[in-house]
Amino acid sequence: WKFDEAEKYFKKALSLNPNMAWAHFHYAYALYLFGRVDEALAEYALAKKHDPFNPVLLAQYGSLYAWTGYPQKGMEEAMKSMEFFEDFDQGLSALGEAYFTMGKVDDAIDIHKKLAEKYPDWLWQLGVTYARADKRDEAEKILEQLNKSSINPWIACGLSALNAALDKKDEAFKWLNYKPHHEWTAWAPVIPWWNNLHGDPRLDEFVKKLNLPKK
Repeated sequence: WKFDEAEKYFKKALSLNPNMAWAHFHYAYALYLFGRVDEALAEYALAKKHDPFNPVLLAQYGSLYAWTGYPQKGMEEAMKSMEFFEDFDQGLSALGEAYFTMGKVDDAIDIHKKLAEKYPDWLWQLGVTYARADKRDEAEKILEQLNKSSINPWIACGLSALNAALDKKDEAFKWLNYKPHHEWTAWAPVIPWWNNLHGDPRLDEFVKKLNLPKK
């Protein structure tokens, strides 16, 4: 990873086409990773301005709001995404995250159950929600099922998040370092699924590999 060079190229792309919603979107998530939350939300607002009916952008905006302390707004954006695409997978994911952050744990579980039923590749997120809700037995059952599945970068990312949520740090780091990486793994330092890894020197080592910009 060369995240230390990312901002330069995002700015160059946006200087050439300031209306490119996807550039604003990816730049926003980079800023979130860099710890610049207010700037990330402002950049995301520009992405939405230039492509207001894109369900992916709306759903991802919902997740970003939920993870940065604005779950009510996250819920609203997630629901908007599903006005354009009924039961959109990323919309269900974001809505569950918003509910969980709001303390509506049962609602979060219900939404992520629906997500896993409609889109089995998202089963791991239901497991993460169970684990974060202290429903360890249910989370362990999902982990056992995933451990028997065919591994690809997406499943490895999910296994890392689920093991982290269960506080199984060795397994979490094993899957976090699986190659080829799924792109979401780079956000392990900031997405709450991996909060249990904070303070572990292995996460510091992982962050070094990202080559984040100097603060």
